[in-house]
Amino acid sequence: MKNNDFIPYFVTTSFVPVDASIKQKIEFCYKSYAKFYRHLTSRLMTNYTRKFHLHPRTFDFIDFPNTKHNRPHTNEPKTPHIHSAFLIHPDTQSKFEMMMCEEFQEIVTHRDMRSIIQCYAERITDTKDDITRLVSYASKFLQMRSATSLLNDVSLMNQYPITRDDLATRNTRKEQIHRDIRRETLTASQNHLLQRFPTSPDALPDLPSINPHKSRFHASTTLLDDAREIS
Repeated sequence: MKNNDFIPYFVTTSFVPVDASIKQKIEFCYKSYAKFYRHLTSRLMTNYTRKFHLHPRTFDFIDFPNTKHNRPHTNEPKTPHIHSAFLIHPDTQSKFEMMMCEEFQEIVTHRDMRSIIQCYAERITDTKDDITRLVSYASKFLQMRSATSLLNDVSLMNQYPITRDDLATRNTRKEQIHRDIRRETLTASQNHLLQRFPTSPDALPDLPSINPHKSRFHASTTLLDDAREIS
């Protein structure tokens, strides 16, 4: 099945406030989000552990209040939320949209999901411009200077599903949940450019010195390409 047959959605997941360091808050959100994703997937299909091809494809980005106005609370930060681009398989679309219309209350109100306040989703127009704008908005905190200081301590991006090969090579549950998708995304960007412009290696950015402001094009277009190429 081609990935352009998947249906794209914009999803925002919000969490209860926690009194902790900014790194601990982000890890708390990832842990809670992992539980949400597992609950969601189990409700979209039977025997979900055997049907990876039906799992929602997600690109998840940590965000903080007021980043839209360039004023994130990173000195005394509030609990972050997660913006996601979801790609839903047509076979699970009807169930997903039924839960979406109810703001996923069946999951959010579950006794094991007390850490999540709400989850909101909306379908987006399946065009390159609309998906690029979605990724740009979802990753707006990553594009800010204040995100740079966090990148060495915690990942600000995440992706599901985790492949069987990835699971087999990860030793801890924390490693199974978190991935440095930003690094992978930028590496993939270089590979894409080398394939398209093999005679222009000097035009490629130096990964170790990449600035979030300078990588906006790569972060949006490569995620879009990856979304289209997942098989």
